[in-house]
Amino acid sequence: MNYIIYKNGKEINRIVADENFCKKHYNSNGYSYKEAPLGPIHEPVTTSPTLEELQSELAATQKKLNAVIQSNAMLESCLVEMAQVIYV
Repeated sequence: MNYIIYKNGKEINRIVADENFCKKHYNSNGYSYKEAPLGPIHEPVTTSPTLEELQSELAATQKKLNAVIQSNAMLESCLVEMAQVIYV
């Protein structure tokens, strides 16, 4: 549970603990506690990427794809050449 910790009536901290812990540590010497009310759950703020960001990402991905295509073509060519040496 969430608890608000007070010293001499003034809030000094908020903690997550069980009530036994609070009873043991915050029931004397001017300390007190009470259960904190549940607040709203905050959803993470997400922003959509801009058109420029998407275009930039697409261009980078296209460059990577072209490099992979070129590499695969080179490997295929090497395999064909090795097969000709071995099987011919």
